[in-house]
Amino acid sequence: LDPDAISYLLGRGGVAKFKLVAFSGSRIDLEGTTCKIWGSERQRELCKLLVNIVLDHRTRNKEEESVRQKINYTMLDDRPDVTHIDIDQNYIGAILGFRGGTLRSLEDQFQTFLFFNKTRDVSCTHGRL
Repeated sequence: LDPDAISYLLGRGGVAKFKLVAFSGSRIDLEGTTCKIWGSERQRELCKLLVNIVLDHRTRNKEEESVRQKINYTMLDDRPDVTHIDIDQNYIGAILGFRGGTLRSLEDQFQTFLFFNKTRDVSCTHGRL
């Protein structure tokens, strides 16, 4: 991974890394340009998926396709541990909150990993959480 991606996964004060570890149950070491993941097979698989989703969201608006993570978001539909919620565009700001604070608070309170998936085909008046 590039150094910016490693920094992004670490997050300010290690918060992003802590959330990945807490949610997946795995252990992560971020050194140089390497992300090492330890844990059971399920923990490692879940952590790798989360890392890729986080990095995909980081690069989503970049024009360079080469820096984008290749995520097959449609496969999330088949996962028993994933729930999709269609959100009216008028409420997305309220769910995010100031600088994403409300979304992070919901993640912490309910021990979940939340993100907006703009790649799904939904009506133009809705987003998918």
